[in-house]
Amino acid sequence: MGARLERLKREKLRRKIKRKKRLTVLLTILILFIGIKIVNQSFVELLQVENEKLFEYSYFNGIYKIQLMGNIYNIEKSDIDMYYRKCRAIVLKYVDQIKDLIAKFKDDRV
Repeated sequence: MGARLERLKREKLRRKIKRKKRLTVLLTILILFIGIKIVNQSFVELLQVENEKLFEYSYFNGIYKIQLMGNIYNIEKSDIDMYYRKCRAIVLKYVDQIKDLIAKFKDDRV
């Protein structure tokens, strides 16, 4: 009975830590974008320039337009999908290798 309660407590703690990590990453990204917006507004007010932007993002007809530090980057959605699939495959390969190593370590221990 005690083992089950301990396991449930560990799972509850693990979920709590996972939520805190996600919240921390989300808040960090949010603070980053708010900071960029504030710097952009200060930049425009200081130099009296209306067309220069530090950061702007838009999506139209399958093309993402990102303006960052005065440079404009046009990225097609298909390119993003391709890189996402490649990165995901690489990460999943490493995750499988780590799982195999853990399983091998557990088998060697027993």
